[in-house]
Amino acid sequence: MIPLTPTLKAEQVTIDDDIVRYRVYCDQCNDWHYHGPQDGRRECHCINPESLYHRTGYFIELSQPVGKT
Repeated sequence: MIPLTPTLKAEQVTIDDDIVRYRVYCDQCNDWHYHGPQDGRRECHCINPESLYHRTGYFIELSQPVGKT
C-alpha cells in the first residue's frame, strides 16, 4: 500500500531582498525546505535517507501568518 501524500504548511519568505520562496519545516529531517512560490505537489529535499517523503513527496500550501488578511 502506498502511503498518502501529506500536506505541509508553507510560509512565504524573501531571500536576498528580491527572491520569493515558500519554505516548509520538515519533520523528517528537522530542517527548512525552500520551494518556488506556488501551492502544489513537490519532491522532497530531505537530507534524511529514511525520510518517508522520498516515497510520497508532499503538497505545500501557503499558510497566512496570524493577523494578516
